Amino acid sequence: YMTNLPGSQIILGNQRKVKHILETNRIPHTDIDLSDPTNNQEKEFLQQKLTSMNKTIVLPQIFHDQDYC
Repeated sequence: YMTNLPGSQIILGNQRKVKHILETNRIPHTDIDLSDPTNNQEKEFLQQKLTSMNKTIVLPQIFHDQDYC
């Protein structure tokens, strides 16, 4: 999970680092942009999942299927 409208340079840098690691290691992945209104279901899933684990939503977040990594 990531955003194309990061609120800070730190988030933007962290997103770039994660994407670079995934691409360098040829790990297949799908970027889910939470700033895109068409991804509201995914945003709700992320909120529910992280809230149930007492975690705050700080992007980027990595999941494997439904599992938090």
